Amino acid sequence: MTTKLLVAFLIIAVRFTGFSQESTTNQTAKSELNGAVYSIDVTNKTIQVCPWDQTAKTFRRDSIRVFTWKDETVIVWAHDTLTMGQFIAGKQLNDADMFGHPRKPIEGTAGIRGVRFTFQLEQDGSKTVVRRMSGALLFAGESIAGQVGSRSVSIPSSGDGKVHFDDNK
Repeated sequence: MTTKLLVAFLIIAVRFTGFSQESTTNQTAKSELNGAVYSIDVTNKTIQVCPWDQTAKTFRRDSIRVFTWKDETVIVWAHDTLTMGQFIAGKQLNDADMFGHPRKPIEGTAGIRGVRFTFQLEQDGSKTVVRRMSGALLFAGESIAGQVGSRSVSIPSSGDGKVHFDDNK
């Protein structure tokens, strides 16, 4: 009886350890990064991202990261979802403010520059591939000016709401 119990325990322990190692492997293969689009290279299918440093509460303009994208990469912005292939082919991302009012759509690689996203990344051989880009108004630690009136909340327009870079790219 004791031997059977010991064998059963060992089988459970081996299965649990295997599951644990598999979960760890999958977690290291997939990750997320908050940041703003710095540029998109259509020819080489790469995207440069300026990462958001939550601790310092700033964008790390000195640490631009380069990732690969595929035509199937999903872009989610406001109430719109496109693939990167559709976006590069000219389809625009419709935009809306926090109350659902339509704003100027995001068009082309120049139009998406500076827009905040949470990038879902996956390791594919030696390349890190962006699988999904989910739009973000602000990241943890960021703030915008606001004013609370007697009956309503007013958030002043902060220009186009994008992260701006000094290189005029």
